[in-house]
Amino acid sequence: MEDEAAALVRRAAAGDPVAWDQLVDRYSGLLWSIARSYRLRDADAADVLQTAWMRLLEHLHRIEDPNRLGAWLATVVRHEIHRLHRRSVRTVHTDSDTLLDAAAGPVPGPD
Repeated sequence: MEDEAAALVRRAAAGDPVAWDQLVDRYSGLLWSIARSYRLRDADAADVLQTAWMRLLEHLHRIEDPNRLGAWLATVVRHEIHRLHRRSVRTVHTDSDTLLDAAAGPVPGPD
């Protein structure tokens, strides 16, 4: 199985679309399970996976150990999930003007 993964990576790097499709079929379940474990919305999970596949396409010729492609892709997915979390803005809904005023901080004067 490991030699088969290396052969798929080599064929995909050479431009074989069937090999690319087989890589996607082989590793998509793993990547979706990682995204689901972080409880991402379906659209966010799809974006993360799409980015992971793009990263693989960009680096396909430089994969040092094709037999560890699953681990490489899993790492990329986790990094993308963390990046998504850092970009997300958290909002707090409140009716308290005191909390809102305290959060806003002092407003500089016209000087």
